[in-house]
Parts: sequence; C-alpha cells; structure tokens
Amino acid sequence: MINDRLVWFLESNNLLTNIQCGFRQGRSTIDHLVRLENYIRDAFLKKEHVVTVFFDLEKAYETTWQYGILKDLFDFGLKGFLNDRNFRVRLGSTLSDTFPQEMGVPQGSILSVTLFSIKINSIASCMKTDTEGSLYVDDFSISYRSKHMCTMERHLQQCLNKLTKWADTNGFKFSKTKTVCMHFCQLRGLHPDPTLFLAKDPIPVVEEFKFLGLILDPKLTFIPHIRYLRAKCKKSLDILKVLSSTDWGSNRDTLLMLYKAIILSKLDYGSIIYGSARPSYLRPLDSIHHEGLRICLGAYRTSPVESLYVESNEPSLSSRRTKLSLDYTTKMQAYPNNPAYNCVFHAQHENMYAYHQRIIPSFGVRTIPHFEAAEIPSADILPSILSPTPPWLLEIPTVIYSLHNRSKSTTHPLEFQSLFAEIRHTYRDHQPIYTDGSKDQAKVSAAMYAPPFIDTSRLPDNASIFSAELHALLLALRRIETHKSSKFIIFTDSLSSLQSLSHFNIKHPLILKLLEHYTHLHHKGKSIIFCWIPSHMGIKGNEKVDSLAKAALNSTQSSLKVPYSDFKPLSRKYITQFWQLDWDNLVNNKLHHIQPSLKQNQHISAFSRRENVVLTRLRIGHSHLTHSFLLKKEPRPLCTFCNVPLSIEHILMTCSAFARKRSSFFNVMSSKILFEKVAPEHILNYLESIDLYHKI
Repeated sequence: MINDRLVWFLESNNLLTNIQCGFRQGRSTIDHLVRLENYIRDAFLKKEHVVTVFFDLEKAYETTWQYGILKDLFDFGLKGFLNDRNFRVRLGSTLSDTFPQEMGVPQGSILSVTLFSIKINSIASCMKTDTEGSLYVDDFSISYRSKHMCTMERHLQQCLNKLTKWADTNGFKFSKTKTVCMHFCQLRGLHPDPTLFLAKDPIPVVEEFKFLGLILDPKLTFIPHIRYLRAKCKKSLDILKVLSSTDWGSNRDTLLMLYKAIILSKLDYGSIIYGSARPSYLRPLDSIHHEGLRICLGAYRTSPVESLYVESNEPSLSSRRTKLSLDYTTKMQAYPNNPAYNCVFHAQHENMYAYHQRIIPSFGVRTIPHFEAAEIPSADILPSILSPTPPWLLEIPTVIYSLHNRSKSTTHPLEFQSLFAEIRHTYRDHQPIYTDGSKDQAKVSAAMYAPPFIDTSRLPDNASIFSAELHALLLALRRIETHKSSKFIIFTDSLSSLQSLSHFNIKHPLILKLLEHYTHLHHKGKSIIFCWIPSHMGIKGNEKVDSLAKAALNSTQSSLKVPYSDFKPLSRKYITQFWQLDWDNLVNNKLHHIQPSLKQNQHISAFSRRENVVLTRLRIGHSHLTHSFLLKKEPRPLCTFCNVPLSIEHILMTCSAFARKRSSFFNVMSSKILFEKVAPEHILNYLESIDLYHKI
C-alpha cells in the first residue's frame, strides 16, 4: 500500500527522470534497447562513430545511503523514515551482537526498488543535453556519436567527471573492472578506440557486452548474441527430447506449451532488436525452432519446415518477429511519454535509409510500414494515463454475484427469472439499468437501457467485446449522473467486467475510468450496485438491451477509444495473411492437399503419444517407412505389389494389395476427405491390420 501511494505520487508529479524505465507501468528493458539501436543505426547511416559507456555500481542496493534517500524524499516534499533497522550475523548456532544498519534499502521489501530509483534519480543530471542515456533501475549507460574521436572523448570525459563527483556525493561507487565502454563503428580502416577515465582509472574497451539481456558487438551484427542464444536453447531442447518419448511421452499440446515457455520465450526476448541482423546470421536460430516443433509434433526428420509450421500453428521466427514488432509498436501508441516513442513513430532519415539500402534501418523505419499495412488504427487507441485521483481514494463498487452460483447449463430459465425477481424485490427502491455489448465480425457496439431511456454507442472496429461491455457500463454511469433518482442497480451479463471492477484493476484504462466516474457519483450521493445476470435466460431487460446493442452495430462509428490490447489480434491477422499466401503456393506439399487453410490442430487426448505421432506423420506425409531412404542415402523404396514409389498416400488410398482390408475400415476418394471425415481410430486400426503401424 505504501509503495503504491509512493509510486503514484512520484509519477503524478513527474519526479522520476524520463530515462528511468525500471519497474514503471508501460515501460520495459526493450524500450532502452530500441533507443540504443536506433541511435547506433542512425550513426552508421551518417558514417559516424558511437561510444557507449556501460556503468556498474558496486553492491548498488546494499550501499545505498539511507540519509540520502530521506533527503531526496524531503526534497520531493515527503517525510520518510528508515529507522530501527538492525542486523546480526549468525555462525552456526551463535549470534553476534546487534549492529545498526545505516546503508542499503530494505532487503526483500517491495519498497526497495522504488527507494533505490529515488536515490539514483539525480544521476540523469550529469548528462549533457545531446548525450543519449538510459537507466533501468541501476543499469546505466551514456552514449555519444560524432565523426571525430577527439570530440567524443572530450564530451564523454566531461560527463564521466560529473558522474564521479555524483557518486562520491551520493555514496555510490562505480566498479572499475565492470564499467566498460564499446566503440560502435562500421567504417573501414583503422580507427583508434576511445581513451576514457573514471576517477583516473582507464575504462576498458570491450568487443562484446551484455546490456539488458542483449549481447552487443561493435558492428551491431548480433552474431555473439545469436550464438549465445543457440547454445542456450540447444540445452533446453534436451528437456523436450526426454519428455517426448514415443512410448510414454507427454502429449503434443503440453510439449508445445513447454517449448514456448523454455525455448521460444528466450528467442522472443529482444528479437525485435536482434531480428534486424542479416538473414544469414539469423538462420541458425531457425534450425532451433524447427527442431523444437519437430520434437513436439513427433514429426519425422525429413518433414518440410512449412508443414511443421502449419501442423503446429506456429509461424516462422521471421513472421513471429514481425508480429512482436507490431505488438510493441501498438503498445507504444498508448504511452506517448515513453522515451522510445519518438524512435518508433518519429524515426529520422527514412529517405536516406531508402537510398542506402545496404544499411540496416532503425526499428521505426523498418516497422512502421508493417504497422500501416496491418491497418492498426492508431487514432482509436486510448492513451494510458495516470489517475488524477489518488487510487486509495477511489471507491470499490458493490457487486452482487448471487446468480453466478447457479450453472446456466443445469438451471432452467424460469429458475433464473425467479431468482432475478427476488433481487428486484430486494432492491425495489433502486432504479434498474441494463447494459450489454455486442460484436459481429469487426463491428462492435455497446448499449444501455434504463427504462424508458436508451443510449447506444458504436465502438471502433475490431475492439474487443470486453471493451464493449465496459463502455456499456460507462453509458449507464453517465445516465445516472443526470437522473433524478439517487439509488440504482446496474445489471450486466459480463462477468469479466464486474470481476475487474471488484479486483480494482486500475491498470486497465477503461476500468480506471469506471472507478473514477463511480467515485464521483458516490460523492454526489448516488448509491450504485452492480449485479451479474445470465444472458439469454428470458430476463426481459437483458433481452431488450441485447437487441439494442445488436441494432447499434449498424450505426455510425463514434469517436470512442479503446485500449491498445484490443488491436493485438490485428498483428496476428496480418502475418497470417502472408503465411497463408506462402502456404497456397506450396501446392506440391503433401499436407497442403489435406489442409489448404491454416487452423489450430490439436491432439486427440484419448490417444496415446505414439498414436498421435503416427497420425501427425500420416498427415505430413513423411515417415520412417517412406522417407528413411533420404537419411540413409539409398534409392527410393517401391511398393512390392504395385511397383510404384512407396508413399503415405499410396498406402492409405491406392495400394491394390490392401484394397479389401481398406474397404472394411473406410472408403473415401481423397486423403483430404480421409482425415476430415473418417474417425482417426479407423485409420490406425487399418495400419495395424496391414502390419505397418509400427513402421510409420
């Protein structure tokens, strides 16, 4: 509670430096990585050098000066206390005397990060206006670019002198061995490295440095990081191999979930940055992705990678990086105060990058064309702002969930109507209001019905039904403000909306709006109760507002805005369109004949791991029986009965030797109909009957 109030005070008064991205809403390490990459790419374009100094504070949390924290809090207009903090040392069962602890922030406390951010906040004052800096809690760096090394040395040394003085004043100490600098340059020929000093000690120049989880190199090729990722993911693949045994292994969905958690998450982090590397450099990561999918699916080693993508419904890493870039860009639209905002939406030198096509463009230049092509409506994204009202002064609404105790599938509509009538009788002095949201393909609308008053709104296309339900509640609150009555009960069939209100989810901008409006009405003497009711159970008010919401789908779109998360599905839709086009061109792919359209394929839980693996290999068309010759470098096997190349389709559909047995299990004209219409157990039983099940 104290931390939430302190954070709100700091954020609402803009007391923290804008380059601090540590543990702040809407900010992450990726913001600084985008900024640094943008700064270096622009320098490469102008044939400039970039020198970045990466600082390391020795025992930053343990040596933070407590008096300094209290002084900074006092300067912010706050009175803090960090007293009565003692420590003892235990050796075996023997305890030392008690000593007062005068240094360090409280260990294990939620306040530690916030207090440390306050203490280190003034470090930004040591930078000149034209110096690029980043701060993520205690990870600090400064960068400067120029065509002349002497200019950079003089500029950075002045900053270093100020930082040394700042550290002495505030009780911090920079590590002489871990504080390093890197010289970024793509110019040919010999260039002297910078000579910089930190408190009279030379700062070493390194060829690689891991900054915020990303390994950087002087030419920004990201080759060291890609090698590091590949080695790290190869070890994690061993876990999948152990759990994917054909005899007793986990099912496909579990393995895919595990793959995403322990391998794909590593490949995703920072991929929107290192994904700018040359395709030939990124290719080793593709093999990791392919091997992971192959293990999860149980596909044979010769299976085409395109088939692996479609069967697992997981796109290529290149498409995935595009999606993550679009998701990040969409999020940035909601946070215009983020330090990376201008790098994304106001990237410079776009024409120069187009002219010098051999130079890799910055993040904004290479992403905005995709953002525009995906038709993500930036004008419809609701900015995420801090509540002007302190969160602890917002009122928590009263919500009735009594009808939720009954299951809709086992409760008769008349019983729900009777229970609803009891609630109406209990709150008969409350004015009833019904709300609902509706969505049909891209169209979204919201409606409010307070008999006899009606109000509807058309939301931006592709908004979520959750946003529609929340906007419907906002319509109800706006109606209450002008209503003469003082007691109201709002009925809605959106359980998720009421739960978000109850759980005080103020990070969601629409929930925050609702709570602010509810608090305002509460202070005006309005008594408001929210109640959940089941949909389509014959409750007249709910049926009425449902029809109003559906009718509003054809109305004119209003100027309402919705959270950025509503438009994340558009990035998936965008890459799926190109993925489908590529898949349409693979007409000779065996899986393409069975599944021409992309969709989610799930395993059959009633089947064993081996049975699902066999079915997967049959769908893909690659198995040990039919394609092991490629690995053994042998001639392609022929059917001993028909003297034609042996294939999965031939075994399942056309082999004359198995015609009689085949007809007893299924009789279809194509493999597509076979896998769509025939029960999978019939296919497996057929293979068992011809003694080929264990050879697949």
